[in-house]
Amino acid sequence: MEPQAWMNGTWAAEAETRLPLDDAMVTHGAGLVEVLRTWSGIPVFLNRHLDRFIQAAGEMGLRLPVTGTVLASLVTEYLHRLPASLAGKDRHVVLLATPGSPGQRSATLVIHGRALDTARHRDYMENGVALARSKVKALPCDVVPAHWKHRNRLHWHLAGKACEGLALLETATGIVTETAIGHVVMVEERAGKPLLVSPPEELVLPGITLGLIQESAEKQGLGWTRRPFTWNELARSKEILLVGSGFGVAGVSQLDGVTINWPGPVTRMISDAFERLVTKRQ
Repeated sequence: MEPQAWMNGTWAAEAETRLPLDDAMVTHGAGLVEVLRTWSGIPVFLNRHLDRFIQAAGEMGLRLPVTGTVLASLVTEYLHRLPASLAGKDRHVVLLATPGSPGQRSATLVIHGRALDTARHRDYMENGVALARSKVKALPCDVVPAHWKHRNRLHWHLAGKACEGLALLETATGIVTETAIGHVVMVEERAGKPLLVSPPEELVLPGITLGLIQESAEKQGLGWTRRPFTWNELARSKEILLVGSGFGVAGVSQLDGVTINWPGPVTRMISDAFERLVTKRQ
C-alpha cells in the first residue's frame, strides 16, 4: 500500500494523482501552497497553517471547494490513510490550490504529502546552517505579495543552483528577506539585553514558526522588533537563527563561507522553548 492523495473529492494513490496539462498551475505556475508537518505524527499547528492558506486563497481570488473545517478533517484523514509502514512517522502535509483549467469556477484542491528531509535537518542541528548570499533577488512585493506562499518558485530554483549553502535573498535595494525553507532572525544587543530582529512583515511570508517563537521569546522577556536590515548588519550580529516549519529552530554557523558564533545562548534558549511548545501540543 502507498500513500494516498485527495483531489477535488477523490482519494487516489499519490503516485497516480496528476493535474491536467491545461491547469493554470502547469501553464502559468499559478498556485497557492501550504506545507505543514507532523510532530510525533500530529499536525500540532494545523489551524495556523489553515488560516494562512484560506486567507491567501481569498486574496488571490481562489474559490476553495471546501470550508476550513472540512480542510482540517481532510488533513486528519490523509494521515489516517497512511500505510502502516509510515504510521507515526513525521511527514510533510501539502495543500495545493490552483485556478484549475480554463472556465473552471472553483479552485482545484489537492492534499498530499512528502517525506521530511531528515538528513538535512539533522545536519542543521549538529553542525548549524550555512547561509549563502545570492545574486538572485527576492520577488518585488508589488508584483507578488510576500505573504502568499505561491508555487511559482523559479527564483528559488535559480538561487539554490548558484549557491554553496542555503540561499538567503535580498531585495533589489539590499534588504535581507528570507530563505526558501525558513526565516532569518538576528540577535543584537540593546541596553545590555538580547534583541531579536526579523525582516519587516511586508517582505517575508508570515511564518508559522516565526510567529510562535516570537510569542515564546516575548514571554521569556526577550526583546523583539521587525525592521529592514542589510547583509552587513546581519554579519555583525551576535547570533543568527533560522526558523521554519520543516525543522523548527536551528542556529546559523556560517554566513557566506565565514564561520560565526554558533550555537549562541539565545539560539539554545529559543530552541529549547520551541521543543517544549511542540511537546506540550502533542
